[in-house]
Amino acid sequence: MKLRWGVTAVVSALAAVLLPGIATAAPASSVPIVRCEFTPTPENPAARPVLRPLPFAFTRGTVDVTFRFNYGPVTVRLNRAGAAPCAVHNLASLALQRFYDHSQCWRLTNSSRLGVLQCGDIYEAEKGGPGYKFPDEVDGTETYERGTIAMGNQ
Repeated sequence: MKLRWGVTAVVSALAAVLLPGIATAAPASSVPIVRCEFTPTPENPAARPVLRPLPFAFTRGTVDVTFRFNYGPVTVRLNRAGAAPCAVHNLASLALQRFYDHSQCWRLTNSSRLGVLQCGDIYEAEKGGPGYKFPDEVDGTETYERGTIAMGNQ
């Protein structure tokens, strides 16, 4: 446990030193990061203790994330270059901190209109967030083909 927080501190320190140099040395379009804003929600405190992610997200490549739900592990590959890099960054951070461990998968449907496995709620259906929120990265016109992962932003 302490090692993970130590690694987070080292990454934070390196980011503080390296990121300003990256941002000024290269045009913004070639920098493979975006700024993310994770705002505390005191009215909706964390269901489990977690640290907010660093305020930037990579926008290239993929990251594999393993969730350990009540029915066992689920590993997914997330696209950092997709429509929601801050959501990917957030999801990877929460999974790394084991926020979702033993959380409930409470909805499974396989209809032609809505085929979904909904998991990750800590207390009960749609309750128990990380204690912070972040802005929407989508505009509501998106479609979600089979295999798409989506998450709430609070």
